[in-house]
Amino acid sequence: MSDWKIIRALLAADAPLAAVVGPRIVAGTLKSTVVLPALSIQSISNVPHARVADTATTVLTTSRTQVTVHAKNIVQQAEIIRLVGSAIRGGRREVAGIMVADIQRDLIGPDMSNENAGIFEQTRDFRIKYYDPI
Repeated sequence: MSDWKIIRALLAADAPLAAVVGPRIVAGTLKSTVVLPALSIQSISNVPHARVADTATTVLTTSRTQVTVHAKNIVQQAEIIRLVGSAIRGGRREVAGIMVADIQRDLIGPDMSNENAGIFEQTRDFRIKYYDPI
């Protein structure tokens, strides 16, 4: 599953987003010791398409990938969710050594917060079509 690698590479390469979250972009669950703001990326679903055109080394795959914003307040959360959407653009190209056929922005999830802990979260989903190495 290469979807999170693609999304992470695009997020890390975006200068406006990097200015806010720095290197705190992780795949999987965010550790409780990470300083906020930060981003976590999770692969939600993957559908490999068995096609005649697939090669012996790759298979066209559609994935749903979720980026979770972890922020200190709701204003910061809203700004980062906007930056995440701006950082991920569609189009056919190579990203992180993987050929991407298309990326589409999908759902923006609800506001989630634990005000006592000072954690404000929101998710943004993407649908990615790419040639997954076998």
